[in-house]
Amino acid sequence: GYNDVRLWRTLETIVASLLVAVRPSIEAGLPRTHVPHQSTFELLRFDFLVNKSAMPVLTEVNMSPNLVSKTAQDGVVKRKLLRAILSVAAKRLDRKLPMSGRSFTCRTLPTGQRCCSLARGCPRAGITSDECLSNADVRLLALAEAEDSEAIAMGMVRVFPPRNAALLEEMLSLWPRISHEDALHACGAYFRHESSSTGTLWHTPRR
Repeated sequence: GYNDVRLWRTLETIVASLLVAVRPSIEAGLPRTHVPHQSTFELLRFDFLVNKSAMPVLTEVNMSPNLVSKTAQDGVVKRKLLRAILSVAAKRLDRKLPMSGRSFTCRTLPTGQRCCSLARGCPRAGITSDECLSNADVRLLALAEAEDSEAIAMGMVRVFPPRNAALLEEMLSLWPRISHEDALHACGAYFRHESSSTGTLWHTPRR
């Protein structure tokens, strides 16, 4: 037998590492499309071989892979894939996202102002747990949660930001100049999937 959890974790590590590496070149090409990057998505296919020791070997990565069905079963799989992708992508068009979730909460201040803050501090993004997030930050977190929920309902899981704290720190170490938005996205993903952390990267005590 083999450890299927370890196998999938290794697959996720390889995919996440490669996404970190290729993202700059993908983003560099976006201006040529004249489309806001928030309105775009890319489908990539990762081909692996798994040896007799249950260790995966990446053989090929295809951007915008061929989705022409070769058999009836192939058509079923690819139609399901397309429905899942478009269902998740459509969340970006939702203007009525729930303004509360597992990674952040909202409250009304004595002044009457609405304030949404992270469940815990996120040093990577330079945000403490007691400061009010911007509207853009709140929408980013709400959208990520909506995408996660939709992905799970469609049988998918988020690969990056990783759901494992140690793996997330490893991935971020490859991304030394991480943007505020990406750091916040990573913190939110971790908060949603882990109830506690032993690392100093993800948790700062409430003042």
